[in-house]
Amino acid sequence: MDLPRDIPTAITDAEAAALFQVASDRKLRTGRCRVLELGSQYGFSTVLLAGAADLVVAVDWHRGDPHAGPGDSLPTYWENINRYHLQDKVISMVGPAETTIPLLADRQYQVAFIDAFHEAESVYRDARLLLPKLTPNATLVFHDYGRFTVKPAVDQIARETNARFTLVETLAILELP
Repeated sequence: MDLPRDIPTAITDAEAAALFQVASDRKLRTGRCRVLELGSQYGFSTVLLAGAADLVVAVDWHRGDPHAGPGDSLPTYWENINRYHLQDKVISMVGPAETTIPLLADRQYQVAFIDAFHEAESVYRDARLLLPKLTPNATLVFHDYGRFTVKPAVDQIARETNARFTLVETLAILELP
Protein backbone atom coordinates (compact mmCIF):
# COMPACT_ATOMS: atom_id res chain seq x y z
CA MET A 1 0.00 0.00 0.00
CA ASP A 2 1.44 3.31 -1.09
CA LEU A 3 -0.06 6.29 0.69
CA PRO A 4 -0.91 9.28 -1.49
CA ARG A 5 1.17 11.55 0.75
CA ASP A 6 0.91 14.46 -1.66
CA ILE A 7 -2.83 14.83 -0.86
CA PRO A 8 -3.69 16.80 2.31
CA THR A 9 -5.55 14.75 4.94
CA ALA A 10 -6.23 14.41 8.65
CA ILE A 11 -6.07 10.61 8.35
CA THR A 12 -3.00 9.23 10.10
CA ASP A 13 -0.77 6.51 8.66
CA ALA A 14 -2.21 3.93 11.08
CA GLU A 15 -5.77 4.91 10.17
CA ALA A 16 -4.92 4.80 6.45
CA ALA A 17 -3.44 1.32 6.85
CA ALA A 18 -6.55 0.11 8.69
CA LEU A 19 -8.90 1.64 6.12
CA PHE A 20 -6.97 0.09 3.25
CA GLN A 21 -6.97 -3.25 5.09
CA VAL A 22 -10.76 -3.17 5.52
CA ALA A 23 -11.25 -2.87 1.75
CA SER A 24 -8.48 -5.36 0.95
CA ASP A 25 -9.84 -7.96 3.37
CA ARG A 26 -13.35 -7.57 1.98
CA LYS A 27 -12.09 -8.16 -1.55
CA LEU A 28 -10.08 -11.22 -0.46
CA ARG A 29 -13.01 -12.73 1.46
CA THR A 30 -15.74 -12.15 -1.09
CA GLY A 31 -13.93 -11.49 -4.37
CA ARG A 32 -15.58 -8.10 -4.59
CA CYS A 33 -15.31 -4.75 -2.89
CA ARG A 34 -17.42 -1.75 -3.73
CA VAL A 35 -16.95 1.21 -1.44
CA LEU A 36 -19.38 4.03 -0.76
CA GLU A 37 -17.45 7.02 0.58
CA LEU A 38 -19.13 10.01 2.14
CA GLY A 39 -16.75 12.95 2.47
CA SER A 40 -13.89 12.99 -0.02
CA GLN A 41 -12.52 16.53 0.21
CA TYR A 42 -9.21 16.41 -1.73
CA GLY A 43 -9.40 12.67 -2.42
CA PHE A 44 -6.86 11.10 -0.04
CA SER A 45 -9.24 8.39 1.18
CA THR A 46 -10.75 8.03 -2.30
CA VAL A 47 -7.34 7.29 -3.81
CA LEU A 48 -6.41 5.03 -0.89
CA LEU A 49 -9.64 3.00 -1.09
CA ALA A 50 -9.49 2.76 -4.90
CA GLY A 51 -6.13 1.04 -4.47
CA ALA A 52 -7.87 -1.87 -2.74
CA ALA A 53 -11.44 -1.82 -4.03
CA ASP A 54 -13.04 -2.61 -7.38
CA LEU A 55 -15.02 0.62 -7.30
CA VAL A 56 -15.38 3.69 -5.08
CA VAL A 57 -18.48 5.87 -5.23
CA ALA A 58 -17.35 9.12 -3.64
CA VAL A 59 -19.99 11.56 -2.41
CA ASP A 60 -19.10 15.10 -1.34
CA TRP A 61 -20.52 18.54 -1.93
CA HIS A 62 -16.98 20.00 -2.07
CA ARG A 63 -17.93 23.31 -0.43
CA GLY A 64 -16.20 22.77 2.90
CA ASP A 65 -17.69 23.12 6.36
CA PRO A 66 -16.74 24.58 9.75
CA HIS A 67 -14.51 21.58 10.54
CA ALA A 68 -12.85 21.00 7.15
CA GLY A 69 -12.64 24.70 6.41
CA PRO A 70 -14.34 26.74 3.71
CA GLY A 71 -13.65 26.51 0.03
CA ASP A 72 -14.22 24.55 -3.12
CA SER A 73 -12.22 21.30 -2.96
CA LEU A 74 -13.61 19.92 -6.24
CA PRO A 75 -10.86 21.15 -8.63
CA THR A 76 -8.10 19.69 -6.41
CA TYR A 77 -10.08 16.48 -5.91
CA TRP A 78 -10.41 16.01 -9.71
CA GLU A 79 -6.71 16.73 -10.21
CA ASN A 80 -5.85 14.01 -7.70
CA ILE A 81 -8.23 11.43 -9.19
CA ASN A 82 -6.77 12.12 -12.65
CA ARG A 83 -3.15 12.22 -11.49
CA TYR A 84 -3.56 8.79 -9.88
CA HIS A 85 -5.34 7.50 -13.03
CA LEU A 86 -8.45 6.39 -11.15
CA GLN A 87 -11.12 7.68 -13.53
CA ASP A 88 -12.27 4.10 -14.20
CA LYS A 89 -12.42 3.07 -10.52
CA VAL A 90 -14.04 6.16 -8.99
CA ILE A 91 -17.53 7.51 -9.53
CA SER A 92 -17.90 10.98 -8.06
CA MET A 93 -21.22 12.38 -6.94
CA VAL A 94 -21.22 16.08 -6.12
CA GLY A 95 -23.98 17.21 -3.79
CA PRO A 96 -25.32 16.90 -0.26
CA ALA A 97 -25.66 13.38 1.14
CA GLU A 98 -29.38 13.69 1.76
CA THR A 99 -30.03 14.26 -1.98
CA THR A 100 -27.31 12.07 -3.55
CA ILE A 101 -27.33 8.90 -1.41
CA PRO A 102 -31.04 8.11 -2.08
CA LEU A 103 -30.22 7.98 -5.82
CA LEU A 104 -28.01 4.91 -5.31
CA ALA A 105 -29.28 1.34 -5.49
CA ASP A 106 -29.67 -0.62 -2.25
CA ARG A 107 -27.41 -3.49 -1.18
CA GLN A 108 -24.55 -2.73 -3.58
CA TYR A 109 -21.63 -1.81 -1.29
CA GLN A 110 -19.50 -4.00 0.95
CA VAL A 111 -17.74 -1.06 2.67
CA ALA A 112 -18.86 2.45 3.55
CA PHE A 113 -16.59 5.20 4.86
CA ILE A 114 -18.01 8.31 6.52
CA ASP A 115 -15.76 11.33 6.95
CA ALA A 116 -18.17 14.17 6.25
CA PHE A 117 -19.64 16.82 8.58
CA HIS A 118 -18.61 15.85 12.11
CA GLU A 119 -21.65 16.75 14.20
CA ALA A 120 -23.58 13.93 15.87
CA GLU A 121 -26.87 14.63 14.10
CA SER A 122 -25.23 14.69 10.65
CA VAL A 123 -23.08 11.61 11.31
CA TYR A 124 -26.11 9.66 12.51
CA ARG A 125 -28.26 10.82 9.55
CA ASP A 126 -25.47 9.94 7.10
CA ALA A 127 -25.06 6.47 8.57
CA ARG A 128 -28.80 5.82 8.45
CA LEU A 129 -28.82 6.91 4.79
CA LEU A 130 -25.95 4.54 3.96
CA LEU A 131 -27.14 1.43 5.81
CA PRO A 132 -29.70 0.34 3.15
CA LYS A 133 -27.00 0.69 0.49
CA LEU A 134 -24.79 -1.93 2.19
CA THR A 135 -24.76 -5.65 1.59
CA PRO A 136 -25.25 -8.05 4.51
CA ASN A 137 -22.11 -8.36 6.65
CA ALA A 138 -20.74 -5.07 5.32
CA THR A 139 -18.25 -2.84 7.10
CA LEU A 140 -19.10 0.72 8.08
CA VAL A 141 -16.12 2.94 8.95
CA PHE A 142 -16.14 6.39 10.56
CA HIS A 143 -13.28 8.85 10.86
CA ASP A 144 -12.76 11.21 13.82
CA TYR A 145 -14.32 9.02 16.52
CA GLY A 146 -13.70 10.90 19.77
CA ARG A 147 -13.38 14.24 17.98
CA PHE A 148 -16.11 16.82 17.52
CA THR A 149 -19.35 14.95 18.33
CA VAL A 150 -18.81 11.86 16.16
CA LYS A 151 -18.60 9.37 19.06
CA PRO A 152 -22.25 9.49 20.26
CA ALA A 153 -23.58 8.94 16.74
CA VAL A 154 -21.20 6.02 16.07
CA ASP A 155 -22.01 4.45 19.42
CA GLN A 156 -25.73 4.70 18.69
CA ILE A 157 -25.34 3.12 15.23
CA ALA A 158 -23.21 0.34 16.73
CA ARG A 159 -25.93 -0.41 19.31
CA GLU A 160 -28.76 -0.28 16.77
CA THR A 161 -27.01 -2.60 14.31
CA ASN A 162 -25.38 -4.95 16.85
CA ALA A 163 -22.09 -4.32 15.06
CA ARG A 164 -18.70 -5.56 16.19
CA PHE A 165 -16.67 -2.44 17.01
CA THR A 166 -12.92 -1.90 16.49
CA LEU A 167 -11.03 1.34 17.02
CA VAL A 168 -7.75 2.33 15.35
CA GLU A 169 -6.81 5.75 16.71
CA THR A 170 -9.88 7.78 15.62
CA LEU A 171 -11.06 5.31 12.97
CA ALA A 172 -14.15 3.42 14.19
CA ILE A 173 -14.76 0.20 12.28
CA LEU A 174 -18.18 -1.44 12.57
CA GLU A 175 -18.55 -4.98 11.24
CA LEU A 176 -22.27 -5.29 10.59
CA PRO A 177 -24.10 -8.60 11.10
